[in-house]
Amino acid sequence: MDLPTLLERAFRTTADVVAAIEPAAWNGPSPCQRWSVRQVGNHMLGMVGLATQAATGPALDPADSQPDRLEHLAHTERLGADPAATVRALGDRCVTAFSEPGILDRVTPGKGGADTPGSVHALMCLNEVLTHGWDLASGGGIAYAPDAEVVAAAQKFAAVLVGPEARALGMFGPPVEVGADADLLTAHLGHVGRRSPWPGAQAAA
Repeated sequence: MDLPTLLERAFRTTADVVAAIEPAAWNGPSPCQRWSVRQVGNHMLGMVGLATQAATGPALDPADSQPDRLEHLAHTERLGADPAATVRALGDRCVTAFSEPGILDRVTPGKGGADTPGSVHALMCLNEVLTHGWDLASGGGIAYAPDAEVVAAAQKFAAVLVGPEARALGMFGPPVEVGADADLLTAHLGHVGRRSPWPGAQAAA
């Protein structure tokens, strides 16, 4: 699995979505019930920034990973006047960081002995960009066609990451049942608490 390449593909797809969102749609609802489309974008940028910093340094303040602090990420303006350029710039930094030799194997000490290799931080970024890319597309009325290998990698990762503990912390909603014939993206979205297509979605452009 070439994680830097998958990250580059995921960011490219999501940046294209962001570029197509009309100004009026940014303040509209998103599949994340607590957040507007713009707040989803702010949250995504904040989470990717934290995961990248956790892998590359400097060390995070432990308070930054607490649920209340993570919730606040959505309410801190990050997208700026040119959201697509902001997403592309963060994507460049993230891909560059996880392309550094040895970074995917480098272990970050965690609380209670929960040490985390850089590959897990990279997969966290991938899941954020893929899943919230869909949120942004759904809220903004934009067609969403992510790379199949990105979907497969994020789905496999989330199947392990997203369990009762993560849901209890409020990081993910309850799973949504999907049909046996559901495609992998729909199955992934259902596992992380999203119904695809989102009932509130605008007609995709």
